[in-house]
Amino acid sequence: MAVCYIAGTVFSAIAGKIGIFVASLANARCAEAAQEDIKPAFLIGFRGGAVMGLVVVAICLLGVMGV
Repeated sequence: MAVCYIAGTVFSAIAGKIGIFVASLANARCAEAAQEDIKPAFLIGFRGGAVMGLVVVAICLLGVMGV
């Protein structure tokens, strides 16, 4: 049972680290695109958020497969 807890903690930390990295990149790109028009800025922000959601699901599936 402790192995599952530790694995979940590690996978959660990995997902958080990737999420912060992607959010930082998307934030800078979104701010730059917002100077031109709102539509490209929205798409960049939406895709940045989608990446984080997909990373969480992918890491969750890896954790379930490993345990």
